[in-house]
Amino acid sequence: MQPPNPQNVGNATLQDSVVGGDLHTGNIIHNHYHVTQTPAPVQTSVQQTVTPSHLQEPQQSQVVYVNSMNNSLAVGEKDLVTAYLLCIFFGWLGGHRFYLDQFNMGLLYVFTFGFLGFGTLIDLILLPELVRTRNQHSLII
Repeated sequence: MQPPNPQNVGNATLQDSVVGGDLHTGNIIHNHYHVTQTPAPVQTSVQQTVTPSHLQEPQQSQVVYVNSMNNSLAVGEKDLVTAYLLCIFFGWLGGHRFYLDQFNMGLLYVFTFGFLGFGTLIDLILLPELVRTRNQHSLII
């Protein structure tokens, strides 16, 4: 009867007792195996350098940009076309002011009918700047 060859199981190696050098005397046939452990890998330490916080560069704040390819807006930004449509159709009720989160001014437009239409006409000229200011303000918050 031939002893089996060593078999690898995970990290442990199974060896026959005769093959492993554990010689037995006598006429007894041993059918047991001894488990030998492979040595654990040596871990090397990695040295890290730590820069004090006062010497590190300040982290920049994240800026959201509008994708110019499909004119999509970032979350929270207001659209100029929507603001113009609201100003034209609901300017006398302050619809564009409510859209731009200017609630006090929107209420003033409601009670004065858009300053009798003069406020709405002025807002048609100032609307690009109002939307730009609102969008810049939303990026800061």
